[in-house]
Amino acid sequence: MSGERWEWLDRIEAIGPEGLTGRALFPPGSYASEDHFPGRRVVPGVLLLEAMAQATGWWAAWAEGFAGKGVLARVDDTVFRHPAVPGEPVRVCAEGLVVDGPRRAARCRIEGGSGVVASAWIGLRFFRFKEPDSPWCPPLNEAWMRARFERLRA
Repeated sequence: MSGERWEWLDRIEAIGPEGLTGRALFPPGSYASEDHFPGRRVVPGVLLLEAMAQATGWWAAWAEGFAGKGVLARVDDTVFRHPAVPGEPVRVCAEGLVVDGPRRAARCRIEGGSGVVASAWIGLRFFRFKEPDSPWCPPLNEAWMRARFERLRA
């Protein structure tokens, strides 16, 4: 997990027009998995979905030259196949970016030691920083996004 409280995607390993591949690590002592489930901890499914949404968001931001940021708007066709165990890194993949006006969507999956852990179709509402109805305000801007992206690529 990164230094930011809700950033689950902690490394972007590859990015290009065909997709994004990254890594997420959910620490074993994390408050997020503390009670889920006592005696056999697993990463909550909602955090797996959030990691996939972050991968989609970074891919969309990269494709748009970091001119904006996405907000999770839709999750479809979700399947949880195997539990993810806190402390074991997982690979997060996003492919097939669809752009439709302000909407962005991608097919995502999380892979762990047991194969595909979860998959979902993730939809975002993409807001450009300069849009009049954008929810983003300083310091969130293109420079901030580029700096965060470079930290994830390191």
